[in-house]
Amino acid sequence: TRGRRKHFDDLRAFTPRAEDFAGGESAQERRSPAAAGERGHAAHQARRHQVVGAGVEARPGAVQVEHSACAAQEILASKYDVSADVWSVTNYKQLRTEALNCARWNMLHPTEAPRRSYLESALAKEKGVFVAVSDFMKIVPEQIAPWVPGGLTVLGTDGFGRSDTRENLRRFFEIDAPMVVLATLSSLVSKGS
Repeated sequence: TRGRRKHFDDLRAFTPRAEDFAGGESAQERRSPAAAGERGHAAHQARRHQVVGAGVEARPGAVQVEHSACAAQEILASKYDVSADVWSVTNYKQLRTEALNCARWNMLHPTEAPRRSYLESALAKEKGVFVAVSDFMKIVPEQIAPWVPGGLTVLGTDGFGRSDTRENLRRFFEIDAPMVVLATLSSLVSKGS
C-alpha cells in the first residue's frame, strides 16, 4: 500500500499556560496524538517511511508542495514498493515552540516525570526515515529536526530569487516529487535499509 495521509493538529491556537510550567497537565495531555489506530502487519510496517510537507496554508504554493509529497508517495509505492505516510504541517514554528516549552519545563522540574512535546508524542511510534519538503528555505522545516526520531532530511528552496513557472522552480530547487522520492531512497540507503 502507498501509506496514509496525516495531519499535525493545528497548534496555532496553542498558547502556553502557567500550569505548563508549574506542574499542570502537559500540552500532550490536552491533545491526542495525530497518528491513531492500528498499523499494518509487522513486515510492512518496517518499510513504512514518513514524508512531511507544509501544505495546508492559505498561500497558493503551499498546497502544491503537499501535492508533490503525495505524488512522491505514489511513486515510492508503485515503483519501489516503499510505503510512505505523508504528514501535513501547518506551522513548523509552533511545533518548535511547543517542543521548546516542554524542554524548558523539564529543565525547571528535574524531579518530576519528564514531559514529551506534541511532536515527540505524534512521531514516537513512527518508523523509517523522515523527509520534509517545503517551498520555504530549508531552515524552516529544520526547526523541528531535534524532535524527529532518527533525524530529518530536508528539501527546501535555499538560494537567490528566481523567476519562472512554479513547476520549473520546484524542479530547480529540487522540491518536486522525483526529488522527494530520491531523498527518501537516499535516506534509506544511508540508514542501511
